[in-house]
Amino acid sequence: AFSLVLDIGLPWRIYYPMFPANWNVHSFLFEVAMCVMFYFTVCTYEMIPVVIENKFHKLAHTLHHWAFPIILLVTTISGLIAVPIWVRIVYMLSKHRAWAWGWLFNSIVLLPMIWVEPGPGAKIPTMVFMALYALTNGVSAIAPFSILGDVVDYDRLKTGVDRGGNYYAFMMFAVKALGSTGGLALIVLGAVFGYELAEGAVNTHFANQGMLYMFILAPGIFQLASLPLIWNFPIDERRQKIIRRRLEALEARAKRDAEAVAP
Repeated sequence: AFSLVLDIGLPWRIYYPMFPANWNVHSFLFEVAMCVMFYFTVCTYEMIPVVIENKFHKLAHTLHHWAFPIILLVTTISGLIAVPIWVRIVYMLSKHRAWAWGWLFNSIVLLPMIWVEPGPGAKIPTMVFMALYALTNGVSAIAPFSILGDVVDYDRLKTGVDRGGNYYAFMMFAVKALGSTGGLALIVLGAVFGYELAEGAVNTHFANQGMLYMFILAPGIFQLASLPLIWNFPIDERRQKIIRRRLEALEARAKRDAEAVAP
């Protein structure tokens, strides 16, 4: 944390993001500043039990007890921060290339967790890796839906029918179906590795490691397998502009024809 303070161009203003009056929401560095502030907050939260546990055992135990909700909160905030960042990256790299790079990093960002030793010291590494996981996965909230619009435009050009609602409904159905499949896979894999989900259950090292490896590796394998399709998606920026020009020409001609037959 101290090195980050020194790395900032104006380290004496490190506290500025704490006050909304100082926020410049139009700056790309605003997102960086908020990430740094959240990181400092997490570090402070983690250090408090070490400082107070000798005198305030109950409070220290409470802070340790809330570690998992804090990890979820940090992951959620990181995912929200990732959206505007990935919007800019999509503009720079194009939709399908940004999606491919995002999923590539997202597939490997959790691999170091394999070497994280379980215990109280694992909370900060877990927070960091889950935050990075959410940041790299932010592209999933941008690129697929944007590419879906390109598909709808291409279909309109070829058929003359706007079936955007159908495409979107099918996409959301696939998302929900995969989510349900993930829950089922958790139960099946838990049975394979002998992992007990009951509260208070003590699982073997094999069961814990099996679930950890599946959590880290299984999604990444499927994402990596889809990268060639995403990277080589045929509707790039140039072709999308051609599609849009042709659609605008068809709409203009239809408007002229309608005006010509109008009484």
